[in-house]
Amino acid sequence: MAHGPQGAAKSSLFKMVKELLDPSAIQTLSPAENLREFVLQAAHHWFIPIDNLSSLPEWLSDALSRACTGDGFSKRELYTDTDEVILAFRRIIGLNGINLVVDKPDLLDRSILLGLERIPDDRRMEEAEVWERFNHAKPLLLGAMFDALAKALRVVPDVKLPLLPRMADFTRWGVAVAQALGFTAEEFLSAYRLAIAAQHQEAISASLVAQAVLTFMDQERWEGTPSELLAALNAAAEHLHIDTRSKNWPKDPNWVWRRLREVQTNLEAVGLRIERSEKADRRITIRKVAESAVEAGEPEDETSPPQQPQQIPI
Repeated sequence: MAHGPQGAAKSSLFKMVKELLDPSAIQTLSPAENLREFVLQAAHHWFIPIDNLSSLPEWLSDALSRACTGDGFSKRELYTDTDEVILAFRRIIGLNGINLVVDKPDLLDRSILLGLERIPDDRRMEEAEVWERFNHAKPLLLGAMFDALAKALRVVPDVKLPLLPRMADFTRWGVAVAQALGFTAEEFLSAYRLAIAAQHQEAISASLVAQAVLTFMDQERWEGTPSELLAALNAAAEHLHIDTRSKNWPKDPNWVWRRLREVQTNLEAVGLRIERSEKADRRITIRKVAESAVEAGEPEDETSPPQQPQQIPI
C-alpha cells in the first residue's frame, strides 16, 4: 500500500512496477464495484494495481486478503443452471491513495506500507524524460530481478528461522531474497519488525474500541463483565470525543468481545493482553504485558486448511 500527497508519483510507481511484473495495455485499475468484477480483474492480471483509492469497502478488503494469500472463487457457468466455473489464484496487489485506506487488521497483516513524499519542484521531470530513463534501465532492472530470484531459489531451502510472524512464507522468502542481495537475515527481520509495528499502529488508530481501551487502561489489570467493559469504553469514548453512534462502536455488551477480537493481536503487540473466561458470565480480563517486537503465530499460509471457493452471485 503506497500512500502520500498529490505529486508523490504514486501512480507512476505502480505503472513502472506493472511494466516490470505484468506488462499489459492497462497500466492501473480502478476499484472494482462488486466481488464479481474484482474476481474478473484478478483472473486477468498477475499484478493488480488499484489506483487512487479514497476508501476501501469491507467486501473488497476481505477479497484482497483472500487474493493475497491464495483462494478460489466460483460462479455459475453462463447459459447453464448447475455447472460452475472455479477461479483459483494468488495475486500481487498494489493499492495507492492520498490516505492510508487499509484499516482491517487481516489485510494490514498482508501489507507493506510505503509512505511517499511529494517530489520537490526542483527535482521534477517531464513524463517523457522519466519514461525514457525507465525504458533505458528496464533491461538492467529485469536482469537484476531474475538474478536475485535465481539466488533466492538456491538459498530458500536452507532458511531456518526459530520464530516466525504470521506471514511465515513471506518472511522466509524475504530472508532468502535479502541474502541473495547481500544482506543478512537479521537485517531483513529487523526491517520487517518495524513494518509489523507500523501495521499494528495503523490497526489500532483505525479502531475506535482499541483507542478507548488504551485510554482507560492506566492500570495494570482490569476485569469485568461485557456490560461493565462497555460502560468503561463509553466513558473513555466521551473523553476522546468518539461518536458512539458509529457503526464500528459496540451498541450492546454482546458486541464488545467481537470488536475486541478484531484488534486483540494488535493490542497485545503494544502491551495489552485481552482474554475472556469460558464461564457463563464471560468475564473479560485486560492486563499489561511486555510488548511484542515480533508477532509469533501459526504460519497460516502454510498450515491453514484450504477455504472453500466463494460463491459469486450472478
